[in-house]
Amino acid sequence: INVDDIYGAMYSPTDGTIDPAGVVNAYKRAAEKLGSKFYEHCPVENIETESYSLEGKTRRKVTAVKAAGQTIKTPLVINCTGAWANAITDMVDVKIPLRAMKHAYIVTEAIPGVHPGLPNLRDHDLSIYFKTQGDSLALGGYEQNPEFWKDVDPNFHFGLFDLDWDTFNQNLEGHIQRCPLI
Repeated sequence: INVDDIYGAMYSPTDGTIDPAGVVNAYKRAAEKLGSKFYEHCPVENIETESYSLEGKTRRKVTAVKAAGQTIKTPLVINCTGAWANAITDMVDVKIPLRAMKHAYIVTEAIPGVHPGLPNLRDHDLSIYFKTQGDSLALGGYEQNPEFWKDVDPNFHFGLFDLDWDTFNQNLEGHIQRCPLI
C-alpha cells in the first residue's frame, strides 16, 4: 500500500466484510426458532390489504400475501428483496427511497500476503475501496456517474453484469496509486 500522500487514517476494528447469504440464513434460522415460516421459490403476486381508521385517518393494513397461486394470511410482510423492493412496495402503493444501481468491481488473482484478516481499505479522496476475498482483493469504487437500473428484471438473480470497463476505469488509476502492486 502506498501511503506517501496520506496525512491521516482511521482504523475501525469492528469494520468487516460479511457473507450476505450466511447472514440471511442465520436470521432465517433464528426467526424459524421463534415461529416464523419461510416460503421459497414462490414469487409474490399481490399483497392484500384492508382499510381501517386511526384517529380519523384512513389507513391500510396487510391481511394476506398471494404467492405462487396460494393465499398466505398474515398481518405482516418484511420486504427484504433488495433491488426488487420497489416492485413489492408498488403492490401496496408505498414508495421507498431505493434505487437499484449497477456497481463495477473486480477480484484480483491471489496476492502474496493477502488474507481474510486484513482490514477493508477505503480511500474517500480517490473514491475507491479494497476488500479481501480469501487471498485476493476485491477492488471497487464509488462511481461518479452511477448507472441506475430502472427496470429491475424479476428473473435476474445470483448473477453478475458484464464488467463495464468505462465505468470501472473511472477508479482504476486510484487503485494503482494506492496499491501499485496491482
